[in-house]
Amino acid sequence: MNTPDHVWRMRLIGRYPGLFRGHSGYPTCGDGWSDILIRMCVRIAAATNGCRPDALRIVEIKQKMGGLRVQCEANGVPDDAMDRVGDAVELAEARASSTCEKCGAEGRLHDDRGFLQTLCGDHAAGDLIEERPHHRGLHIRWRSIDGKVHVVNCRRYDRHSDTFIAVPVPDDVTW
Repeated sequence: MNTPDHVWRMRLIGRYPGLFRGHSGYPTCGDGWSDILIRMCVRIAAATNGCRPDALRIVEIKQKMGGLRVQCEANGVPDDAMDRVGDAVELAEARASSTCEKCGAEGRLHDDRGFLQTLCGDHAAGDLIEERPHHRGLHIRWRSIDGKVHVVNCRRYDRHSDTFIAVPVPDDVTW
């Protein structure tokens, strides 16, 4: 889609008015992530189908530290639906972490004098932030119980299939 300016944002909000009530959730990120956000909203709408129209709203969508951040508020959404909403948000955040915020092509994290952005080679600014290859695309969901970290799941994002694949936690991950 990659529609310029704010057109895609207004279309997204217009298509999902229940998720974007009032002025909440207006996406403040680059046009390159428009398809990611559209896909996320489709998944969230499917996950909350059958819930009250005001049961879930997107409070904030923004770029932070080079990644996508999405914040939702829920009221009366069943746990299984919230798990699917969480998965939709995590998939969007994972895809954004490998997608140029400006054009939507495959991208990597860059540091331009302290301003982090995920950008492709054509839009790259600043220094490429190198990460351990075996950590690229890794998403670990954990909970702290009684001061101890418990891994809920460890998954690697597969850009080609736009899915997560279960993997073991690497030995060099520390808490």
